Amino acid sequence: MIPSRIQTKIQIGCFALLICVFLSMLHFLCQREDTSAAINLLHLTKNKLFSLKKKVDLIDRKSRTLSKDNTDVTLFLITPTYARYTQQADLVRLSYTLKHVDNLHWIVVEDSEVQTKLVRKVLKDSQITYTQLNVKTRKDLQLGENDPRWKKHRGVDQRNHALEWIRLNVGWNRRGVVYFADDDNTYHLDLFSEMRTTRKVSIWPVALVGGLRWEGPFVRMEKSSDFSLHGRSASGLFLLIWQHLQ
Repeated sequence: MIPSRIQTKIQIGCFALLICVFLSMLHFLCQREDTSAAINLLHLTKNKLFSLKKKVDLIDRKSRTLSKDNTDVTLFLITPTYARYTQQADLVRLSYTLKHVDNLHWIVVEDSEVQTKLVRKVLKDSQITYTQLNVKTRKDLQLGENDPRWKKHRGVDQRNHALEWIRLNVGWNRRGVVYFADDDNTYHLDLFSEMRTTRKVSIWPVALVGGLRWEGPFVRMEKSSDFSLHGRSASGLFLLIWQHLQ
């Protein structure tokens, strides 16, 4: 579904285009001294503009209501991280994005035996509500020295550890959305507004995945019908996950 604010922008664009078209037609009729047709066109333009204005106002009201209804939804962002040269830079960059998001709880889980001072300092400096956790990846999930990065899933133990923390520490009556945010990704602020509307599960396309331009859902008739995974359809996996969530 197209976000309300984008719908509003589209409507305003159509509004401006419509004005240009009608003004051009009016100019043409005036040059031909066709007064009757020009008056009819003016009335038609007036009616169209009023109709379009009502639609824009309705979308704006719905958008404001939706935003108001979801202000109490807490976003729990789970970020697995591990020691590397760019770790601090990646976490700082992500924290500067998250600073602009209201009602957010950042859960950072280190792939480490202990919690490090480096990560703790980044979290404290961010002034974001946070929880610092740590758990070492099991040996059967660790990559070998010559293994390609795609051979085994990364961050699995860290994400599961964060989910367990949420189950134990967040009340069931609290409205919230859980999102897995990797520390080396870039996020648009609009995404956080959209995810607050989640009722069961939400999925978004992700750009620049490895050598691919994108991975994500196929949407038909405002519903997700399939999922592109590594450039191929993953309909069987998508159907299995979707049925589990119903």
